[in-house]
Amino acid sequence: MSLFEPTENGLLGTHVLWNDIEEAMQNAFGTDSHFGPNRKVTNIGDMKGFLSRLALIEPDWVSSNIHSIKLPDKFVVKIASQLSLIEIARMTKNTILEKEKIPQMRDITKTFHNREIEIYKIIEKENNPKIIHPKMYTFKYLNDLTDLKAFIVSEYIPNVYISMHESISAENLIPVLKTLAAFSALGEKIPKSELSFVSKTSLWTDVLKDIKDDEVCEAVYFSANLKTFRAFNDRHLF
Repeated sequence: MSLFEPTENGLLGTHVLWNDIEEAMQNAFGTDSHFGPNRKVTNIGDMKGFLSRLALIEPDWVSSNIHSIKLPDKFVVKIASQLSLIEIARMTKNTILEKEKIPQMRDITKTFHNREIEIYKIIEKENNPKIIHPKMYTFKYLNDLTDLKAFIVSEYIPNVYISMHESISAENLIPVLKTLAAFSALGEKIPKSELSFVSKTSLWTDVLKDIKDDEVCEAVYFSANLKTFRAFNDRHLF
C-alpha cells in the first residue's frame, strides 16, 4: 500500500481511520468521550491542495459524564495523502505524473507534512496574538516508509477560503499583512538550532527538481486553476 492508493474504510479514502482521530483527540483533551453514531466527515479540500486530504469532522461527541469538558463540535483533519495528485493525473490523462512521478514523491510529502507540524509548534510556543492561525489540537508525523497514517487536527474556522477570481479589499488585506510581518520577524528571532528541520534549499525547488516535465507542470497548473474556471463557468462569465 502507499499514500496514492485509496482505501475503502479510511477517511476520504486515506489510511487514517475514525478510531485514529478519536484516540488522538481523546488524548489531546484528556477525555473518555467518544464519537457518536451521527459522526460525519466532509471533504473540504477539493482543489485546495495536492499533498493532503482536508476533512471537516463533526464527531457527534458522546459522554457518560455530565460534567465533561467542552469539546469542539467541528474540527479539521489535514491528512498527508497523494490521492489528490492521482486525481489530477487522471483528470488530465497524464500517465507520466501518475505512473512515474507520484510514486517518487513520498519524501517530499513527508517533508511538507512534518515541516508544517514544526511550524505550528513554533507559532503556538511564541503565542504572538498578531500571528493569526487556527489552533492545532493534535498531530501525527509521517515517519518511515511503512507509515501511511499522518495528520494534523486543528480548529475549524468557517468562510476563510477565497478563490483566485474573487476580489479582496485593502482593508481585508491588512490583518494578513500584519500576520505576515509578525511571522517574518519571528523567523529572524528564532535560534537556528530550532530551525534544524528547514532545508537549505527552497522547498518548492525540491519539489520541482523531481518533476522536470512540461506536461506534469501543466497538469498541476490546470488543477490549481480549475476551481476558478468552475466558478467563472457557474456565473456564465465565459
